[in-house]
Amino acid sequence: MGASLHPYQLVNLKGTTVWQAAYVLHHESFKDDATIFTPRPAGFDELHMWPDTRLSTDKHPIFARYVPFVIPFLASPSSKTLEWDLQIEQEMKLKGNASDFVESVTQAIRFLMPPPGFVLGFDEFDETKPEKLIDRFVNFIQAQGLE
Repeated sequence: MGASLHPYQLVNLKGTTVWQAAYVLHHESFKDDATIFTPRPAGFDELHMWPDTRLSTDKHPIFARYVPFVIPFLASPSSKTLEWDLQIEQEMKLKGNASDFVESVTQAIRFLMPPPGFVLGFDEFDETKPEKLIDRFVNFIQAQGLE
């Protein structure tokens, strides 16, 4: 997708994810070795509060200042390993974390995301456990003492 979305925009009222919608839009042009980066699909502009409301400012007022967002993308299951997966794997083997790589990505996208914005990481969205995404944001603010 070419847009960043609040996590509560990732699943619409019908239960369709932005990835499912993007795949339907691009399934004919989706090649084996492709990564798709497109504009936000129609119908994903509104916030749809999941049953898990931990990203609401009522639960955590800090999310009024630090607004969580996701930049979704599609990668073919048969595509080669993505560069950021390789970089993360390499740093995990060497240091046990990928903080240098994640910080380098934050610095590289500063023209789009000025401070206080930053990258938390990269992950695959688990449609069967969407709360795992919310856990990442909540665990981060708890670890930073921002609650």
